[in-house]
Amino acid sequence: MLEEIKMRFDDISNEFKEQFDEMAKSAQKIAITSHIHPDDDSIGSTLSVYYYLTENLGIAKSRTDILYTGEGPERYERFPGYNKIRFVRDIAEKINEYDLLIITDASGWHRVSVSKGIENYKGKRIAIDHHPTAENQHNLHLLAPQYTSTCEIIYKQFFDIKNISKPEAEAILLGILGDTGNFRFISGKRAGVLTIAKEIIEKFNINIDEFKSGYDYVSLESLKVLARLINNIKVVKIGNWPPFLYSVLDLEYAASSGDESHILSEGKAKFIDYLKAIKDVGWGFVVVPRAHNTCTISFRSEPGSVNVRLVAEKMQIGSGHDHASGATISVKDPKDAANMIINWLENNSMEE
Repeated sequence: MLEEIKMRFDDISNEFKEQFDEMAKSAQKIAITSHIHPDDDSIGSTLSVYYYLTENLGIAKSRTDILYTGEGPERYERFPGYNKIRFVRDIAEKINEYDLLIITDASGWHRVSVSKGIENYKGKRIAIDHHPTAENQHNLHLLAPQYTSTCEIIYKQFFDIKNISKPEAEAILLGILGDTGNFRFISGKRAGVLTIAKEIIEKFNINIDEFKSGYDYVSLESLKVLARLINNIKVVKIGNWPPFLYSVLDLEYAASSGDESHILSEGKAKFIDYLKAIKDVGWGFVVVPRAHNTCTISFRSEPGSVNVRLVAEKMQIGSGHDHASGATISVKDPKDAANMIINWLENNSMEE
């Protein structure tokens, strides 16, 4: 049951900020979260919201926590505030300690928890997201897919270059660089993000190469995961679908990595770049096994090719962006998950 207000906004506004501030100030204890297996925009958005609450609104740090389901990537440790993040088995087990939940870079329960228990949360909730599909209702929801990243939304909604601090600015820049592919994915309608990046870079004299070198790396073990995925590549042509490339990380190999799920995430993240970069193969997916007998699926496609968001949504397994989507499904063996996708493609046409 949603309590009191239930409002959704499709762009930044004073009204959203007023409602957000009021809910945050009246809360006894606040949890900030984002999607499982966090990326740059996820980490940047939770940190920047945390800074806004504690530094700008003056909410006590003792009343404000950042929680994630799963393991945390070590590579973000250079960012101030990262040590504030608690990575737990499942936030559904902790969330009832808080009367306000703020979700960034996601809006669906299944993206932040591995159990149905999260749906029983009784507190108020706010979601800020730039993915185009509203997966669940919230008391207060800012859904603005016209922006490049959730960090861009948060900057424009809550911050100003005149009063932003360096930790806040670096968290925002982290998300912007991540979700724009270092500005590669920007179109004319979204070019305004370049102004934000310029302001931040100039004000704090940031060298992007040095900035990224502090966190944009992979371990040797993750490189081995990448090599395994490359070795398992298959290229397939089905019906009227364009040829696609896919790979799975076999269950036995993943099991040999033990509980180091961040290693699998890092290796998969590097492999994803290949999904839309191979000549004559403009889209594809990768499947990696996870804990609790689940698999994660990441789809990617080049502009003008398959809308992978619609594929994930029509399969009812996930969502995301038109050319970058994902899902977590309750299938133990990644080969079975891949076969499920292939079977669906065989029974559905691209036109549908």
